[in-house]
Amino acid sequence: MNILVHACYINPNKGSEFSVSWNYVLQMSQNHHLYVLVGSTTEDLGDYSALKNVSIPNVDFIFPDTGRAFKIANWFYHAVLHYAGAWTRYIAYSFWNRHIYRSLKSNTDLLAKIDLIHFLSPVGWHEIGYLYKLGKPCIWGPVGGFTNCSKEFYSHYVKTKGRKIALKNFSNAFSALTSRHVRQAMKSYDLVIANTTDTLRFIEKHYKTKQLVYFPENSMRICESEIKPESMVGEKYAALLTGGRIECIWCGTLEDRKMPGMLLDIAGQLRNKNLIHINIVGGGYLEVYLRSRIESEGLSDVVSLCGQLPRDEVRSHFASAHLHLLTSSYEANTTVMFEAMEECVPSFVFDHFGMADLVKDGKTGRKIPVSDYETMCRSFATALDEICEKPELLGEWAKNLREESKQYTAEKRADFFEKCYAMALKDRGEKKKLI
Repeated sequence: MNILVHACYINPNKGSEFSVSWNYVLQMSQNHHLYVLVGSTTEDLGDYSALKNVSIPNVDFIFPDTGRAFKIANWFYHAVLHYAGAWTRYIAYSFWNRHIYRSLKSNTDLLAKIDLIHFLSPVGWHEIGYLYKLGKPCIWGPVGGFTNCSKEFYSHYVKTKGRKIALKNFSNAFSALTSRHVRQAMKSYDLVIANTTDTLRFIEKHYKTKQLVYFPENSMRICESEIKPESMVGEKYAALLTGGRIECIWCGTLEDRKMPGMLLDIAGQLRNKNLIHINIVGGGYLEVYLRSRIESEGLSDVVSLCGQLPRDEVRSHFASAHLHLLTSSYEANTTVMFEAMEECVPSFVFDHFGMADLVKDGKTGRKIPVSDYETMCRSFATALDEICEKPELLGEWAKNLREESKQYTAEKRADFFEKCYAMALKDRGEKKKLI
């Protein structure tokens, strides 16, 4: 089957939405011919550098000529980014989407080949585009971005950024419920995939869709046959039963949204500081601030800053870790959750967004209730102290996670999309051979 894929952000060497698109292309090109619409391989729309010399069987990358209007809008995005916030990229993105829609509409030769359209990325609902108007069977998703950041988190951002998040929360809710374009898209797509259960409930409540299902936008990169043997998982955690120190990993960009400073507030409240060590992996504008706090608060023996590392070194850190910590104030299904899953490393997360869907409390990790900031820090620290006193739980959770992870393997993800395509084609009365 020939599939036109809207993969605006795609890069083989980056995480987040870039890796979502890249992993999809690698998986689905094994059974289908993909025509992949590329928006960017970096944060700058129109930058195709990372894919210019890349060749994959059954994949045709399409690099649209962005046009003058788009370039002006992209310049505007960068010119006002630091003053008005990242939302200004939607202006440039809108120009790009209109341009590719007009280009494709007039490209009758390409459209004649296409059996189905898959709007894969961006994941955010704001960036829906117009491909559903091309008259082909089409699916959208996984889609997210409807859930807002809780005030308990953003009130602890730098003041100006906290105000921007508060404004974003208001505009996000208002736009989601009043946008005729999004409402029309929801009705027009043959199938919509929600990336979290919260998103699923929101769409069910506020929109009319033909078919709606849930599935996270990310997954593990490995197949079920590559999951670590249970004996190997047990061996790593056995050392903790004889007094070994629990090695934790926190991985992400050092920015307000990820709340790395909260990790230090948690570490300062630990009773068993000698039994736990936290590696913070990642770089960002908060690195100097965090380093200063670690030294001034005497946390050097508990918390280590590892800096920005190549992906293979990040995987090595996960492989040696006993526990993964995630403190993000808002996050869908972040890549690090699945990197931890690949190594059978349990996670401690807050009970919100996509991370809450991926952790079974008391079975594959812990979910900390969202409340006021001080209570969340205290609850997180208490949970860590409890695991220091009962380290055998980590070994049990790791083995449970090994079984749970089988639903997020690469082949399960490919199977899911095959079923989605069949549902979309059936809705249009199409009878195409999927494989």
